[in-house]
Amino acid sequence: MFLAKATVSVGKCGNSHERQKMKPKFKNWFAGFLLLLILVLLPARPIWAYPGSVFGGVEEGELFSGSKFALNANNDLMLSLYEKSGLGAGYYYHDNFTKLNLTDEPRLKQYDLNIPDFSMAYCDDRILEQKNGSIAFLKGNLITDGSYFSDLSDIQSRLNLGYKLPNMTTQLIFSQDEFDSVMNNFEWNQKFQVAGNIFETDYQNNQYKIGTDKIVGESSELFWTPTWGFLRVGTGHFEETSTNTIEDRTRVRAEYYRTPTGLEHWKFGGSMEGFFYSGGDQRIELTALSQYRRNWENGGYYQLSYEDIQRAGDTPFEFDNDPVHTSDGTAEFNWHTGNQNTDLLLNYDFTESKWDQVKGYMEYPVGNDYSLLWVAQYNFDDLYYADQTTYLVELKHSGSFTLLDRLQWNYHFSMVEVSSKASIPLDQDRLETEISYSFYYHKLDVLKLNYFIYQMGELSLECEFERDRFMLIYTWL
Repeated sequence: MFLAKATVSVGKCGNSHERQKMKPKFKNWFAGFLLLLILVLLPARPIWAYPGSVFGGVEEGELFSGSKFALNANNDLMLSLYEKSGLGAGYYYHDNFTKLNLTDEPRLKQYDLNIPDFSMAYCDDRILEQKNGSIAFLKGNLITDGSYFSDLSDIQSRLNLGYKLPNMTTQLIFSQDEFDSVMNNFEWNQKFQVAGNIFETDYQNNQYKIGTDKIVGESSELFWTPTWGFLRVGTGHFEETSTNTIEDRTRVRAEYYRTPTGLEHWKFGGSMEGFFYSGGDQRIELTALSQYRRNWENGGYYQLSYEDIQRAGDTPFEFDNDPVHTSDGTAEFNWHTGNQNTDLLLNYDFTESKWDQVKGYMEYPVGNDYSLLWVAQYNFDDLYYADQTTYLVELKHSGSFTLLDRLQWNYHFSMVEVSSKASIPLDQDRLETEISYSFYYHKLDVLKLNYFIYQMGELSLECEFERDRFMLIYTWL
């Protein structure tokens, strides 16, 4: 395939940037609309007869206060007043099938909708100067999902459209990532099956600019896999701007894999693929694979694989100018028994004598009430996505009290974050705490204290140091 797949990571409003001062804003049409809605929907019973809360605090040096209360079993309203910026408001609807969240405050706008088969979300955080959103739709044979993220230095977006029938699948993928590098990709893929024959068409348009390297290319290919399966033929047209090359390419691939008699746990085989270019260049790729797999009685398995690829010949393009020799090993472990769970994937590059990827988790009980969870998501080979390369260790306690301690470590950036959550019973009351600290920025990120008072309500203190927001909340039952 011509496309070098890119993974786009979209998260919640995160890393802080230089902040802008808010101008006073005394008019808010959304808040005015909700005030009118209150007059129409508010029943004769007093507000305190329903579950609700009052809150107050300071955000970027500006005082604010407000209240959130229920109009009925499905509708909640929130009103807030800021010292300089004016009104904030929120409307929330929830039932067994629908969840709607509309929050419009001077420095934060959040809109969320979840209904069967469809969800969408949008967040505009003016303090952190970030925007992100997502959309997902699944109905019958149609699948749609997309995401968007932007801040002062980065724009990331992705859209995936898919349609599937018993003998046909269609997929459209668009992705954009503009940071220090530029990676814009568009792909359209169509696959259908006729009388056991598989036909596939693929169109791609890609733009990459990483440092001083720039690749802009466009391709269209047609593939055919006959009924017997071991053969695959493709032909296509390619244009690459960086090398000023426009040529056709034909590829033929034959493969064969089998399990020898008496070696039911082994699998051996390989493939040979030839590439023929209209300008006269040719190259060949030979692949050899050996694999050992064994199942355990608990339903898990372990599998060891070794793949060796030899390449020879010439290509006029940069995108398929692969190394002459690559050799990789893969180990998979899947184990589940009692409270012990392991699912681990390891990739090792024998050519470069280095680890490529470590991915998976391990969970084990420690004593009677504790359990330890280790999660790894490491891509050593692609530093461009180093921010997605992390270790995570969690220690859980369940019993008379609950405790969740977490340590997250990013290898490439030497970023270490620790957090802890606890729930401690106090006679008929309960105290919940949450704290997180970043050793990279040498500061607290979040501090939350919740005190549940029996038959009276909840008193909470929330400190978001990254957003310079501190709030005290009382919630009545």
